[in-house]
Amino acid sequence: MIKILQLPNQSSLNNVQVTDTLKRLEESIHHLFQNNDLKPMLRTSRLFIIQRPELFYHAIENNYSDLITSFVSVAGQKLLEHRNDQGDTPFLYGIRLNRVIFIQAFLQRENINEYIYDVNYQGQNIFHLLAMNNDSNELFELIIDYLDRNSIDIKEKFDRIDDDKRTPLQIAISKHNFSAMRHLIKYSDKEIVQTSDTLGENLIHFTVRYGDLLILKYLLENEDLIEQGNRSSLTMTPYQLAIHLKHDDMKEYLEKIYPQPKLECEEEISDNE
Repeated sequence: MIKILQLPNQSSLNNVQVTDTLKRLEESIHHLFQNNDLKPMLRTSRLFIIQRPELFYHAIENNYSDLITSFVSVAGQKLLEHRNDQGDTPFLYGIRLNRVIFIQAFLQRENINEYIYDVNYQGQNIFHLLAMNNDSNELFELIIDYLDRNSIDIKEKFDRIDDDKRTPLQIAISKHNFSAMRHLIKYSDKEIVQTSDTLGENLIHFTVRYGDLLILKYLLENEDLIEQGNRSSLTMTPYQLAIHLKHDDMKEYLEKIYPQPKLECEEEISDNE
């Protein structure tokens, strides 16, 4: 607490500046208790928080909703551009932790697109981070609604690979995040996903590898993807991959959609083994 109340960069401040800062602090405290208005206090606190931005991240992490939603309305550009060890700005960190109320308050600021387009040190944008969290459906809808209202092309701006060569859609599938996958499939370039693997595996291969039958069924209801389900990679079809990985539920489902000669299938399995 003592460190927080120290004046910022005291050695660089002259007596007039110190006096002025203390006066502002005193006035904001009076205003808070006389008018039940926290904003002047928060504006004054910016001088201190910019010296220790980890305090803002700490408040986001602990979901101090009243504090962070009030503070974000007065936070300065330098703090909002700050990055933690992962390269997350406060906005990206709020997305990562699924802080819906905080993000809602952030989106009410003006001129925030530069923060929305940010990526962290892993090359992850807001949709990569949303895809990692299985409880992110409400935040997904909030973000998509904002982007749509502001005529921001989601596919153009956010359908990108991160440093691990994964799109947001691929991350959603790998995390068994059905609701995120359902949102992202609308804004993803399926052809890019198909060719992203060095084995030539497509999106259906990718889904089979992660063993999620519910996602597989949803994807194969998309007419743009039905052909992928019977397309071979450099080594095998999704059906053969399901057999190889012993995903029996997927194997049975794919067999109904893409009937295959049993003997030929057995020979291919034997070759793969």
